[in-house]
Amino acid sequence: MPVIRTRRILEMYLNALARLTLFRFRPKIVAITGSVGKTTTITVINGLLTDLSESKTIDSFRTNASNNMNGTVGVFLTVLGSNRFVGPNLSGLRELVRLTVTTLYQVFKPHSTYPGLLLLECGISGKGEMRRMATAIKPNVVIVTTVGHAHLEKGMATVRDIAKEKSELVLACKCEGLVILGADNEWTRGMAELTKATVHLVEGRGVAFGVSVAKLVAGWLGIAESTILTLLHRPATAPHRLERIEGNGFLVIDDTFNANPLSMKLALDTLQAERCTGRKVAVLGQMKELGSSSQQLHKEIADYSRTKADIVLGVGEEFGRLYDPDGFYKDSAECALNIGRWVGKGDCVLVKGSHSVGMLRVVEALTEGGERNGGS
Repeated sequence: MPVIRTRRILEMYLNALARLTLFRFRPKIVAITGSVGKTTTITVINGLLTDLSESKTIDSFRTNASNNMNGTVGVFLTVLGSNRFVGPNLSGLRELVRLTVTTLYQVFKPHSTYPGLLLLECGISGKGEMRRMATAIKPNVVIVTTVGHAHLEKGMATVRDIAKEKSELVLACKCEGLVILGADNEWTRGMAELTKATVHLVEGRGVAFGVSVAKLVAGWLGIAESTILTLLHRPATAPHRLERIEGNGFLVIDDTFNANPLSMKLALDTLQAERCTGRKVAVLGQMKELGSSSQQLHKEIADYSRTKADIVLGVGEEFGRLYDPDGFYKDSAECALNIGRWVGKGDCVLVKGSHSVGMLRVVEALTEGGERNGGS
């Protein structure tokens, strides 16, 4: 049986189990999506909800914020309380049987307990996935951070296609719920007309955006503003997302978790705004999953980087052939071996690229023994 067909059958089965579970326990559901910023935002919200749960201000909650299970199968597994991968093999079949028995026992057992709140990051890798997720979970609160070029090889040829796909989450939001949209993006602003729920447009980027969203979510949950402000005084940040690390006399901004054009621009804006006594160095790895728009988008980022950094280093074929950087390396391993000659005392160095390019090697070469200070 083809792998794709097997995956769809597995997804349909988990979808049914998840719907049964949600019908039985009816938790409140906060769902978040976006091309950029969803992981930072959900990390801030997760930190706030964790503090609220530990202080008994809210009931227990469950999230996929820390395990990267944000696709259709991952979201359904999170609903079912599993963080184990279920695949088309013997161990996967055993886990599926165990999960089925556990779910049915929990659903039909009198006085079963289940978290009162689910915080779900909803990612997509292909057309139609968001609708299948959204119609199953029917969220009470929906957050869309922004929409931009990502996943263009997966049946979505334009940003309009991506916006339409992500808007399925807004369409599924309950009428008495809350929709929070990034105000700085035309595609997310346009989603306000798609729902009868209360809509808030939130400005800002990065952790600042996440804090504003977390306040709205907590307020919707009925938490006093004074409690919210106290707990958000030092918001949590996610690793490898604009994370600051002190190097040997210079600062490294580690944003190596992943990359697309919007997040590249955000990272370069962050570099430009950083105060330092030396130069600003941008080490940019290739962006993946951009389809036929890849060359054009890499060229745009190349041009943009010249307005934000004193030195620009390119890693990967796309950056190398589209413009003349100060330095070019075919891969992250070669860049890591040579990065030391580009960086000096007082410099600020941004390292960013798609996860598969392995730009973390460059960060590690710069920061052996460095102290991590968290994101912005």
